[in-house]
Amino acid sequence: MKDNNDATFQGGCLCGAYKFQVKNLEAGWQPRRCNCAICRKKGALWVPPPSQDDFIILKDDGNLKSYTFDAKVWSHEFCETCGVNVKVSARGSGWPMAVNLRALDEAEKLYSREWNKIGGKAFGVVYEPKSYTGELPPGQEDDTEIVNGSCHCGEVTYAAKVKSVEDVKPQSNGSALLSHGILVLPLKNDIQFRMNETNVREYTTKDGLTKVMFCRTCGVPAQAQSPSENNSVLLNLRTLDVEGLDEKWCMNI
Repeated sequence: MKDNNDATFQGGCLCGAYKFQVKNLEAGWQPRRCNCAICRKKGALWVPPPSQDDFIILKDDGNLKSYTFDAKVWSHEFCETCGVNVKVSARGSGWPMAVNLRALDEAEKLYSREWNKIGGKAFGVVYEPKSYTGELPPGQEDDTEIVNGSCHCGEVTYAAKVKSVEDVKPQSNGSALLSHGILVLPLKNDIQFRMNETNVREYTTKDGLTKVMFCRTCGVPAQAQSPSENNSVLLNLRTLDVEGLDEKWCMNI
């Protein structure tokens, strides 16, 4: 929740293992959305504290896991228990850093803020997603197409059958889905995953209404399930490896 000081916000992961406070955010602060592959797949909205002293750890049970890649300049940190992506920081020094707006308490009240775009996609090594090599979903029809997707590190890949990528309308409802940055597409038997079960983790929210599956290596949430959707697979559309998603669904809240 927000502190008495309008420029101070508290946040943390869903399971409560990690909690923090960000102070002295200037009036009208704007989150930053990076279009690189890892930030896109996580749906991250970054909020940089003004200084190191303005980021205060309130609780740390040691559950944060760090994920780096390519030049290993940035460390993306997520909770190993619930999968919420909490922050990103310069590897080694820990500064500069930014917290994920989605990890702030009552974050749903902050999504209406204007955000700035960061062109991280243009820097570093060109991202090449790992291809899906398993069986395809059954019953492909003339008016359907097969699309592939993956987490960032490639430990989780999948093939999904959809009517048309252009016609897909993503959904995002429920605080757990927002906390994980998930844009959902309900599917029944129209998806096949390829993954090592030891490399994924499922987290069920405390109210028992949502179960999220995320990669234990990179922290990208691949899917969710909810009784309100008849336990259909709620595919995270941000993980689709389809050209042009940066400016389509993945810029949605």
